[in-house]
Amino acid sequence: NTTGIAGDVKRKDKYPPSWYQILPADKRFVLVMNDEAVLDKETGLVWERTPSTEIMEQLDDSIKYAYDKIIANRKGWRLPTIEEISSLVDATQENPSLPQGHPFHNIQSGSYRSLTTSGSEGTTTYIEFGVDFSDGHVDDTGARYTWCVRGGY
Repeated sequence: NTTGIAGDVKRKDKYPPSWYQILPADKRFVLVMNDEAVLDKETGLVWERTPSTEIMEQLDDSIKYAYDKIIANRKGWRLPTIEEISSLVDATQENPSLPQGHPFHNIQSGSYRSLTTSGSEGTTTYIEFGVDFSDGHVDDTGARYTWCVRGGY
């Protein structure tokens, strides 16, 4: 008898998210929360399906935007780390650099902010990292779009 978590792990379709997996988009992404969000089965993260198309100048503005976000009557959204947002990139694709068949809407060919920074704020060594979804590269300049996520850490 296989019940509970141990039983679920033994079933092929119930493996816990593992970053070692490479799944095609139709198996990787599942619409959840009234089709307003997307579960990524490779990472276990839940992404908003339609990110903001507004460019925000400051990291603090994006953080507050995420904290105030409500999707399917649920809060708990945040900015992703650079590793998390980079995990969406398909390096073989451009404009956007997402896997073919992805379920996201209104993805801009531009940079999306992460929560990852380096250096001391207010100094010349301070860097805010993001991912440019026109080609999938990590960048460290300018204002950015905001794409919220739940889970992880």
